[in-house]
Amino acid sequence: STIVRYFSENRSAYMVEFPDDIEIQCVTGNTNNNQYATVPTVGASGAGKAGSPIITAAANTCPLVGVEHTDEVFNVLPGSGENGCFKIVRTWKVLNWCQPLLLDADRGLQHNIGFTNTRGGGRKFYNLYENRSGAVSVSDDTNGSGNVFTAGAPCQAVMTATATSYIASTDPDAAGPLTGRYDEDGYMEYIQIIKVTDNVAPSITAGNVGVAPIGKECRVDVTIAAPTASDCTGLTSTTYQVVNASNVIIASGSTYPASIKFGGTGEPAFGTYTIRYIATDRCGNYASADVVKVIADVKKPTPICYHGLSVDLMPTTGDVWVNCDLFDAGSYDNCGPVTCYIQTPAPGAGAAIPTIAATTSKATPGVMAPMASFNCTGPQTVALWVRDAAGKFDYCETYIEIQNNAGAPNVKACTSTIAGNKVAAAVKTEGGNAASATVSFEATGFANAIKMNTLAGLAGTTYAQNGSTVKVSAENDKNPLNGVSTLDLVLISKHILGTQSIASNYAQIAADVNNSGKISTADLVELRKMILGIQSNFSNNTSWKFFGANMQQLVTINNIAKDETVNFTAVKIGDINGNADATLAAGRSTVNFNVADATLAAGQEVKVVMNNKEAEGFQFAMNYDAASLEVVSVDENSAVLENGTITTAQVGTEFAVTFKAKNNVQLSKAISLGSAINGEAVVNGTSANVAINFNNATSTFELAQNQPNPFRGATVVSFSTPVAGDYTMTITDMAGRTVQSINGTAVKGSNNVNVEMTSAGVFNYTVKTSNFTATKKMVVIE
Repeated sequence: STIVRYFSENRSAYMVEFPDDIEIQCVTGNTNNNQYATVPTVGASGAGKAGSPIITAAANTCPLVGVEHTDEVFNVLPGSGENGCFKIVRTWKVLNWCQPLLLDADRGLQHNIGFTNTRGGGRKFYNLYENRSGAVSVSDDTNGSGNVFTAGAPCQAVMTATATSYIASTDPDAAGPLTGRYDEDGYMEYIQIIKVTDNVAPSITAGNVGVAPIGKECRVDVTIAAPTASDCTGLTSTTYQVVNASNVIIASGSTYPASIKFGGTGEPAFGTYTIRYIATDRCGNYASADVVKVIADVKKPTPICYHGLSVDLMPTTGDVWVNCDLFDAGSYDNCGPVTCYIQTPAPGAGAAIPTIAATTSKATPGVMAPMASFNCTGPQTVALWVRDAAGKFDYCETYIEIQNNAGAPNVKACTSTIAGNKVAAAVKTEGGNAASATVSFEATGFANAIKMNTLAGLAGTTYAQNGSTVKVSAENDKNPLNGVSTLDLVLISKHILGTQSIASNYAQIAADVNNSGKISTADLVELRKMILGIQSNFSNNTSWKFFGANMQQLVTINNIAKDETVNFTAVKIGDINGNADATLAAGRSTVNFNVADATLAAGQEVKVVMNNKEAEGFQFAMNYDAASLEVVSVDENSAVLENGTITTAQVGTEFAVTFKAKNNVQLSKAISLGSAINGEAVVNGTSANVAINFNNATSTFELAQNQPNPFRGATVVSFSTPVAGDYTMTITDMAGRTVQSINGTAVKGSNNVNVEMTSAGVFNYTVKTSNFTATKKMVVIE
């Protein structure tokens, strides 16, 4: 076989000029990092530039040379006598990518040799090559050591002569002796020393400091943005300090944007503060920039107007004085009370704050005062201004209609500042009772909808431009359990079963509790969850709905040409019988639910059944002593709440719960009616109060706690007596004065007495028979 060997010659002749050692010094007015750079810059060092190696390759040779560097930074110790504040020891690394990695068997075919010479404190490295047939020959490389350029060797002299000639031709000003070494890997290192001197403070411009309110609270959020800063040696930190009027630092940091809360509990108080920005460079120089900020309540007060007010002129004087608070429907400020003023006519959007006077009149525009006088008839615009404790103002616009019902003489019509047609709303239930709602008026030319709360079922008037489109609606999503009871469950159940239909269209809407468009068992489930306290709001409905004459919830008046009043019928969701009385207590009889009393031993389970065969349905809360009883199970129409309470709502006659005794306990002493929900039983289609009657009760006299307690309107007092006879129950206030006295005849065993109370407070009730007397307390809530 024939072996063919190919040889590639390395033609790599280049010159590397490393940057000189340098001192970089910042001067006043020159703080730009690019001008006085400690980072490598292109070209030679000098004039504030660190420099970098300059590579010059010979013609027709390989120019692929890689350059990298690493830095070590050493701070100059104070008092060391050394100039500057820190030094950088920069190690330059140069690698010739064209230099081959030679095998021992190939040595002598081609080699590189490098020479260095010193010139002006800097160093240059020269690399030349040798090859088999080039101008420089190799004497031998028989031992494969790779170190043929030893002192005095023939090759050394030849290479040195060649290098001298090459260097002289490429770098005429090179001086100094040449030192040669065998360069097998094409890699070299060089150390450059950079000394930095900086006595100039950094440049810094303060950042933005913003103050924003926090919701409706009397607090603000101060946001501190980053400053703009620079320095020729680079910055080590840009910090901020918040300094109070006593020059005490109350906050500091270096993270931006920073957020600091003021005005709340445990937070800095409102006041004047200095936000000081501080920039520090690597040489310990620093500069600061201050922002003086008044940190206070920045939220304007919120004015709320009654929309429209009617007044009558005094018949003797022909004018009328009106105080600003008559227009105020609850204006408020996040930091405390507000002061009101009125201005008439209203100034219009974007108006300047008017001058404050003691009094004003309709004829004094540009002035506001606590009260104003009017002496003409007709509608006039009015601005209700409110001012907070920090002196900030805002206003809402309303109007006043001046009438002359008493016939004051010589009264002229006002030059009206209101044009258009009156629009009002009336809200009543199907039974004709006034209902509460927030009425919304939208009309052409209104910037926003005008919302007014009804008073006695009426919403005040507003004015709409002639020919405009007006839209009126009403809403109320408060007190979802108002008027909702077990009686409504019974009525819905009868409607579903077909035994008694819900005839009224409005009542059918009330029965569609889940807003599905039909009445079904799902509505019973939803309503029962509400009564039991499992959920506090309807899941897919509002507490009330309101309908115009054609059963529309949004009434639209097109091309209005006269005064209009929109009539709404209010429907309380879940209130099928339309009573809308949340207490459902006063004036009702009491129905006993019988319970078999028992004495339980620790660990014993007992099923407690409460029933009344005449009941169509019922609801109540049962309190149990959680220290003595544990609930094992309860029927599906009930819920076990926290703090030893069970709520139930049933269509039927019976309720059952199974307890396990934790210790020895008498059942009648461990369970009672509670007040978590209103107690009610439905008997013969009417509502009644609920009471518990324990059978097999003790043979001694015992006065029970009234149920429920506390209560509103009515409660039931129960007592047991071993003998029949007359009794007197006396209710007294805490001063001992008799509030009510009830006489009756007790039967042997359990007795219930209905009590109705109209005054709130804490009262004592005493039951006295011929042989026994006992007293307990009851609590009446408003």
